[in-house]
Amino acid sequence: MLGWFGLVAGTTCPLQKVTVDGHEVFVDIDRFKIPVGSLVRVNPLHYCESGTGVEVVSIVTYYTLVSGRLAFPGYNGCMKPHHVSSIENDSLIRLPLRGGSGSQQIISSPIEEINCGSDTFLIGNDESISVDELRNYRPLSKSFIKKTLSLQKTYSELLQMDMTDRVWVNDWGYIALPLVHVFGQQELHGQMALEGLVTVEQKSKAITSAGPYWMHFRGSDKQFSDIWGKENTITNLITLSKNWYQYCTDKLNILPIGRCLLRIGDIAWYAPKQPDPLGHKSHHYGKCVDLRLFRVDDSIYEANWKQEDDRPPKKYVYDSSLTNAFIQFARRTSPVKTIIFNDPTIKNVKNLHGHDDHIHLCF
Repeated sequence: MLGWFGLVAGTTCPLQKVTVDGHEVFVDIDRFKIPVGSLVRVNPLHYCESGTGVEVVSIVTYYTLVSGRLAFPGYNGCMKPHHVSSIENDSLIRLPLRGGSGSQQIISSPIEEINCGSDTFLIGNDESISVDELRNYRPLSKSFIKKTLSLQKTYSELLQMDMTDRVWVNDWGYIALPLVHVFGQQELHGQMALEGLVTVEQKSKAITSAGPYWMHFRGSDKQFSDIWGKENTITNLITLSKNWYQYCTDKLNILPIGRCLLRIGDIAWYAPKQPDPLGHKSHHYGKCVDLRLFRVDDSIYEANWKQEDDRPPKKYVYDSSLTNAFIQFARRTSPVKTIIFNDPTIKNVKNLHGHDDHIHLCF
């Protein structure tokens, strides 16, 4: 914490937020990187030859760094003045990454520091919060917080489970696919052993997280970097996942029922940046999603309509009938605009090079 002695009594060191240029997610703080939306506290005693001296208070942890070193709470450094700004028009929201707490914690009252030497901030007239507690919060515009709470209610009703704290709205207004469970290293190793994933490439295709009616695999992408989309896209995808699962299990009587879960890959990156950091031509709009093909067995590994499974005993595992049933169901029941997939026996799709092992679906 800041031991800033010698400051004139009454001097304030306000909380501010990290801002970025365009669609960049991280900016520099000395030799470290810090993501947009993180909380910092102005530090007038930290000398900067050029720039603003700050102490890092919180880090927005669903923004993942590709390369470099991530800053950490308590670090004091220098930032360009235009990369910090007031949180006067924001509220603070707590967004845990794993599981919901059952209540959404929001600080909407103005936050006022007593003085620079204090590690406590005043909330309203009679409450206070410590800098340590603020490590778990991030500032977000009031309109985005309103959207977060609204979607939490919508998704809780749709999925018949508590989605509190599981809905994230980022700094560009993109919504994250809700992840009810993120697999730990022990679970991933167990899955790789069970599925017989031996090579680096095979292991990169493991399922890494799950929702009630879907699974997610991120391949070589950084955690949480490929699950974002427009509000309508995420809502339509969740609705389609649920409705398809119920149709697949109740009407088609598919067993085991896990075969009916959608295996979701890339949706979009955090922002509509181009070139797309995920390597796609159209995903940056936040309207498209990649889905694995359905298989004839209960494996959760990928399939290819033209090739055998790349694991021993290298069987042909693609389920053309179930994949076709899903595509036609999506066309009938969901506001789908485009589906790209190369199996020539399936109608209502477009063909495009590179789409032998997945379905590209756009709402």
